[in-house]
Amino acid sequence: MKRMIRVSLTILCVTVLSLSFVACNGTQSDSESEGLDSPTFSLNGVEYTLPVSVVELIENGWDGEDFDLAALAADTLNPHTSINIYLKNEDQVVGVDISNSSARVLPISESYVSDIFVSGSWPDAAQLIFPGNIMVGSTYEDVIAAYGKPNERNEWSRSKTLTFFTDDVSIELVIDTETNLVMIMGMRVI
Repeated sequence: MKRMIRVSLTILCVTVLSLSFVACNGTQSDSESEGLDSPTFSLNGVEYTLPVSVVELIENGWDGEDFDLAALAADTLNPHTSINIYLKNEDQVVGVDISNSSARVLPISESYVSDIFVSGSWPDAAQLIFPGNIMVGSTYEDVIAAYGKPNERNEWSRSKTLTFFTDDVSIELVIDTETNLVMIMGMRVI
């Protein structure tokens, strides 16, 4: 049951993030978002910059949620493709896309994480912190203070999605309209 709920919420997360990333279509608004100088983030206290190598995550204790990431790293990834997986470190989970942006088949160990995301609805979500100290539980006001006006904003009955992007990075934050707190967050290199 717990796995079914996680899978359902993950599909929802990925769908919302994907739709927003597709909607921005790599274009840039007249005013770039503030505070996004580079695609850096902190994951359980360790700072990374996207794209981050799969090997670096393995070396820092991350493994597949239901599989051995080191064994997966020996597999290959076709050109211009990505896979979506969940990583764990002790009892904490984060979602990532591992991408091969080259024109040749690469071992996953030579591929890079191009997207990272967490949901506050996961009881075991990793502590993911974006520039400006934005994390699950940050307020809408904290987000605006850190990044300024969003490049895109979509509203639904129970949430609003704010998308901020520059030439290098896109950050998408889903805000609960009742609590005004970040409940889902994702970062992608453009």
